[in-house]
Amino acid sequence: MGGSGNVDGTGVAARFDYPEGVATDSAGNVYVTDNENHTIRKITPAGVVTTVVGGAGQEGFVPGALPGVLSNPIGVAVSGNLLYITMCNGVAVVKNLL
Repeated sequence: MGGSGNVDGTGVAARFDYPEGVATDSAGNVYVTDNENHTIRKITPAGVVTTVVGGAGQEGFVPGALPGVLSNPIGVAVSGNLLYITMCNGVAVVKNLL
């Protein structure tokens, strides 16, 4: 049981590959940078994990409509309805995701 990967699911059924940055919103959701999957994952208070930004295995940076494309996200922060994502090459801002 366990191991790395990219699986949305509930509790221990979910898989990450090098989770790094963590932030929470006012509703109790946790946002995690999944560095090696190039994604941002959301964990609800009920333990449900979903991918909200980026696509596993799709590395780069493509702004615009979600899900977008990220490159090894490192940090994440929440401010109001904005999600700030730091990467080695810059910062991305996602509006109205929360």
